[in-house]
Formats: sequence, C-alpha cells, structure tokens
Amino acid sequence: MRTADSAQFHLDPSEVRICRNRQRRNRQLRRRLTALSVVLFSVVLTVVFISFGTVSDASTQGMPMGEKYYTMVCVSAGESLWKIASDYYEPAYYASTADYMNEIMSINHVDTDTVLAAGSELIIPYHVLKQTDKD
Repeated sequence: MRTADSAQFHLDPSEVRICRNRQRRNRQLRRRLTALSVVLFSVVLTVVFISFGTVSDASTQGMPMGEKYYTMVCVSAGESLWKIASDYYEPAYYASTADYMNEIMSINHVDTDTVLAAGSELIIPYHVLKQTDKD
C-alpha cells in the first residue's frame, strides 16, 4: 500500500517545459514592469526639476541683474529711517522708497515707531550691477 508521503508525481516533459516557460514569462514581465516604473519615475522627476528650475519670480522680471550687498551705516544726530532709506534707495530694484524702507526695517528688526539714536548702526542693502565678460 502506498502512502501520500511516498507518492511521487511525474510530470510529462511537455508539462515541465510549459511550467518553466510560464515562470520565465512571469520573470520577464516583472523585469519589464520594473524597468518601465523606473523610466516613468525618472521622467516625472526630471520634469519636476526642470519646471522648478525655470520658475521665475515675477517681481524680479524687468529688473537689471545685480548682486545684493549689505553695508553698515552709522546714524547721525537728527537722521531718520526715511532719510537713510531715501539716500540709498535704487528705483531699479524696489517699487518704492516705502518698500525699501520696509526691507531695512525687517533686516534691522525695527518698526516705524523706533527712534534711531545717534551713533546706532543699521544694516542697509544695496545693489551692484553684474559685470558681463566680453571676450
């Protein structure tokens, strides 16, 4: 009498070939799907990087290309923040003197109510046009 443990299953050679072909096709399909996923991910990632790289700030369009620098200004007796801002204000880079003054106040952590004492120092931004190389 045969038991289930001692039973051996013999497959016809054509059935073995069919099973192996099915396994091979499944492996190929998985590889192709993986490759397709990697390519699609790469394309999406490239498009995202390109789109973020070409986004421009609308507020800087039409402005001359310049480097922003900062200088320290010592406040003289009787000088106001408005006077200092109007002395350094460059219309090519700011919409108004008030915008420039707001940037100065933000940098120096002061507001319009702050009284500037003589001898105090303020950090003031200014711009220098970029030099273009002509060969």
